[in-house]
Amino acid sequence: MDSMEGKMKSVSLAGIAFVLAVLTQPAFPQAPVPMRHRVLIADEGNGRIHYVNMNNPLEKWSVTGPNRDLQLVGNDRVMVSDNFGTGYTEYNVLTGAELRRVNVIGVSDGINSAFRLTPNVTFLARDGSPAKIIKADSSGRVLDSIVLALDASVRICRPTVKHSFIIGGKVSGMMCEFDSTGKKIWETNAGGEPYMGVRLPNGNTLISNGYGGQMVLAGASGTIIKKFPAQVNYQGDDFWKNANPNFFAGFQILKNGNIVVANWQGHGTGHGGSGYQLIEIDSGLTRAVSYWKQDSTLVSSLHGVLVLDSLDTRLLYSDREGTLAPVLPPVGAAGIVKDEAAPRHRLIRFTGGSCFEVAGVQGRWRVSVADPAGRVIWSGLFTSCNKEAVHRFSVGPVAEKRTFAILLVSVVAGTVQQTERFVFPGCR
Repeated sequence: MDSMEGKMKSVSLAGIAFVLAVLTQPAFPQAPVPMRHRVLIADEGNGRIHYVNMNNPLEKWSVTGPNRDLQLVGNDRVMVSDNFGTGYTEYNVLTGAELRRVNVIGVSDGINSAFRLTPNVTFLARDGSPAKIIKADSSGRVLDSIVLALDASVRICRPTVKHSFIIGGKVSGMMCEFDSTGKKIWETNAGGEPYMGVRLPNGNTLISNGYGGQMVLAGASGTIIKKFPAQVNYQGDDFWKNANPNFFAGFQILKNGNIVVANWQGHGTGHGGSGYQLIEIDSGLTRAVSYWKQDSTLVSSLHGVLVLDSLDTRLLYSDREGTLAPVLPPVGAAGIVKDEAAPRHRLIRFTGGSCFEVAGVQGRWRVSVADPAGRVIWSGLFTSCNKEAVHRFSVGPVAEKRTFAILLVSVVAGTVQQTERFVFPGCR
């Protein structure tokens, strides 16, 4: 009898646990919520660039100008490429003021993408048969040109850590990678009209496939791993019907792995009421996380986005490693940036532990410490009244022995003056 009673108690407790587990599970996947980001967006339909703080509708600005590709290039500047044009324009991120316009010398049309990996050199991807990647200095003078083994309508070009370039073939459905000589070294059939691709640290490539209306994950061999949303995601879900995935264009991978993609709705004005033109998707490509139902009085049709939430707009950023992160400039044997503007003497000195000092500078400066992946782990501002002053800094406890880079950036000029790489001993 005691044995039977014990069994009944055991079954009863198990049943209660099961019921509680069922009751605490959501009946359906979490529904997407309205987006709450601060964004820079490229509005192809209206020919305008907008800044919008979704948490404060009054915090916004708009400027008229050709647009497609967007990149934070430091000193509170955003570089915006032309849309089949001759170069790019830089704007103040905080105000929208146009700071400078650069036309690439000898180029009459076809520029659709622009990015930098160092402060004074710009890579520009040009439409054509064949397509080209142009390397230009800060005045627009062509330094070099890479002719691609591709006749394609180039949209967004992205670099990789291996010094190669990922470009969509648009109508053919192919996303391709080219080495520094222009030779095709990788491709995948992403479907649709591939617009943009970013290489991830694990070797996979994330792609927006244009009129396919999907984010696509391709493996190192070119095999398609996943597409989202798939047809099954439309079943019994009004979200995607309302979102109207017409053309997935420019996108950004956030620090948490989520993806924010621009959902372009068509050329010209009058598309502001159509679809959700910014959609945030989880890192596993399984569900929509959030969306922006755009202001139709402001927006017509978006094809580019930069999410600014946790970014330091005083630094140069790139997505060559997947997630958008500050760029570490190339460093010479003596630790000095390979830049014609760089000084010839050492400005940063490691003093042991996790401490360092800066001397020999004058004016307003930002000093930042970045880990090997390029993520800024510490940053501070200081003003130096004369070059003889010595400024000492401590990063604080460092979890383990690793090599870090210290970047010294002029707040006025926005240029990186010097970097040093040190091994912090770590705290035990």
